[in-house]
Amino acid sequence: MPEARIFSRGVWAGATTIHRIRAEVEAERSTTSFAKKKETGANRREKAQADCVEDFQDAEVAFLAFHPQFANLAGRLAKAVADHATLVGSGTVARTTWDRAIGRVARGGGEERRAGARRRPFASRCISRRH
Repeated sequence: MPEARIFSRGVWAGATTIHRIRAEVEAERSTTSFAKKKETGANRREKAQADCVEDFQDAEVAFLAFHPQFANLAGRLAKAVADHATLVGSGTVARTTWDRAIGRVARGGGEERRAGARRRPFASRCISRRH
């Protein structure tokens, strides 16, 4: 015997409560401190995304392991793939599994991207959710 399905009708609240809460949210969002928080968050996410794209590209070059004679081609190919695969909101990258997979590839390469740079493990540098 199949189970009865339960359908949600959402959260029910009085009209006055809804109008009051909407007004409070609008008032909060109109403050300069809220705008600064939003801008700071956007800048942080943009920097983290740029770091992830760079790491993705470095991992691709390491994975391709082209002969040094073709390093330029490997770099161009890795950039083209990274530009396509790491668009935020594109749906082409599942970031939670992407972090682990690229981390494994990156560990195989073993080279630092900058001399003397201290780096955290790949997965901890990247955002694990869409933004």
